[in-house]
Amino acid sequence: MKKNTIKNIISWLLVLVLIVIVFFWKKELIINAFSEISNMRLVPILLCFLFSFGYVFFDGLATQTFSGVSFWAAQKSAMFCSFYKLITLGSGSGVAEVYFLSTQGVKAERGTGVMMIQYAVHKTVVTFLGLLSFAVLYCRGIETIHQRSVFIIVCSILSLLTVSVLIMIAVSKRITSFFIKLIRLILKRHPEKAEEFSEKLIAFNTCGKELVRDKKAIVLTFLIDILKMICWYAIPMVIFKSRMDCSVFYCLLMMGLIIMLSGSMFMPAGVGTLEYLFSLFFAQDFGVIAATAVILYRFFSMIVPFALGIPFAATLPRKKD
Repeated sequence: MKKNTIKNIISWLLVLVLIVIVFFWKKELIINAFSEISNMRLVPILLCFLFSFGYVFFDGLATQTFSGVSFWAAQKSAMFCSFYKLITLGSGSGVAEVYFLSTQGVKAERGTGVMMIQYAVHKTVVTFLGLLSFAVLYCRGIETIHQRSVFIIVCSILSLLTVSVLIMIAVSKRITSFFIKLIRLILKRHPEKAEEFSEKLIAFNTCGKELVRDKKAIVLTFLIDILKMICWYAIPMVIFKSRMDCSVFYCLLMMGLIIMLSGSMFMPAGVGTLEYLFSLFFAQDFGVIAATAVILYRFFSMIVPFALGIPFAATLPRKKD
């Protein structure tokens, strides 16, 4: 009992240290966000919080669909991963999910497969919504889109290639073997890294071949992921709508395109690229309000989910054998 108490105290202290680090690391963002929030009406603020919670909620549902853990365990997993997503710029959220699922009795190999399948579905949804947004905005004759159509098409092709590779690895053992050989060739001076990547690809392929037979789960997760992404797309829309008269449909479509483009530019968690794309596509229509929107979007999509994960990061149970 005493040992567990000491362990819990140490866990909380580590989490508090991380919170302090995040505060000073994102101090400007947090201060600016609260400054902007103070100028907003209550309803838009509550809606932004609701959409932020909604993203995490739907992320948990997607985890539950593939992993088979309980509803509450899946929700805790989503919040736990949100905590680590911020402090690792996205790179540690997958590892965090595998670890958390292991505490619920899901073996690491299975957890790795589930995590990678979720990522593949997520990337497919982001690409699908981005391409749909591009097609609609282009057909509507939006000048900003026509001016940058070549850039958008190149990024769309990169995103489609990523999705295609993920799907092929998930369903084909031959393709998986090819990429394993390629990784071992590229990382021949780092055999441990090569083996680590190879194990993840094998787990991804094993889980993928199993889950692809469950078409209901795939379709359900695809739909859940659409709802999840709409929660993120809606945050800037709420901010723009609270400041001026604008089209809800236009804001959602533009965010769908921006998120796809930022994901294809290969920056950690889209850092820097999102702000650039916000300015590129929104500043022309919304002026300085675009800067406010991107600050608040970052706050509600990064800081709020991070805060939700704090108690679960501090009280994480032990792994189950």
